[in-house]
Amino acid sequence: MHDDCNGPMSHTTYPYTNPQLLDEIIGQLRGARFVQIIGHVNPDGDCVGSMLAMHHLLAMWGVPHALAAQKIGPGGYDQLAGFELIGAAPSANAGLVVYLDTATIERGIEGWTPVAPIINIDHHAGNTRFGALNWIEPRFAATGEMVYHLAARAGVEPTVEMANNLLLAITTDTGSFRYSNTGADQHRVAANLIEAGASPQLIAGIAYDSQPLESLRITGHVLSNMRIEAGGRLAWSELRLEEVRPFGGPANAPENLVSLLRSVRGVRVCLLFHELESGRVRVNFRSDGSYDVSRLAAQWGGGGHECAAGLMVRNSPAYDQTRDEILAAAIKFLQ
Repeated sequence: MHDDCNGPMSHTTYPYTNPQLLDEIIGQLRGARFVQIIGHVNPDGDCVGSMLAMHHLLAMWGVPHALAAQKIGPGGYDQLAGFELIGAAPSANAGLVVYLDTATIERGIEGWTPVAPIINIDHHAGNTRFGALNWIEPRFAATGEMVYHLAARAGVEPTVEMANNLLLAITTDTGSFRYSNTGADQHRVAANLIEAGASPQLIAGIAYDSQPLESLRITGHVLSNMRIEAGGRLAWSELRLEEVRPFGGPANAPENLVSLLRSVRGVRVCLLFHELESGRVRVNFRSDGSYDVSRLAAQWGGGGHECAAGLMVRNSPAYDQTRDEILAAAIKFLQ
């Protein structure tokens, strides 16, 4: 989930608030017998890039580890070194579990709660701090930016592979450095990663030019069915199961598709509804900063950032009813 309206960080000697916490995290990582890295469900570029960067960091230290995330969608992530190592289920051997970019433990591996100690590294303000160690700093534009500083604190120079992964994380969660969470610090980090060998051309291709044809068909469907409400301030669209099945199903919906709805002039808030199997409904929210959509998502147990939030209704009585209730609440919210 992209946070595109947090202000830029001020530049300080340490761009994080607690150097001692980073030292403790580094010590636990280096001393672990086996580390399980976990990303959130439907991982985006920040999540995938952070996981793979952590993989390369642990490999440099010789620490055995595994990676797991569920429901990786379409895109060019398979061009990243180490992507093939991301499994769908966690290992039973973990002595330490690291959650990256994951605001709640439920957004990790469904139905799995680790028995090993948890290190929780995330930039989402709504993180529930479910770890034994919690490094949560919303002023960072991306979790990948935090992993960069973790490696730097440990005295590690990024390899080319690590640099590419981290550049992907920062590029996608800043909207290619267009969002207002972008400041001088994010450009400094990106410059350092490019100097370490990261390729902006490769990362742009992975992030924006690697969608399967089915994903573009879904994009066209969403745009052609867009509706405008609340005097032009609200845009919304939907993906019904029967409509996306010809294009491979909901899994082929492009990452951050909802942001296209917000590009309409005058739109302040947009929603994208996903009808899923087993009576579930997922809703993505985006705002231009005029409204805090995390407050709207929280009414149904969701959350996220001020400008980017989401929710999952797991036992929807009927898709139409759930959609109409949330849509009515969004219109009222804008009023």
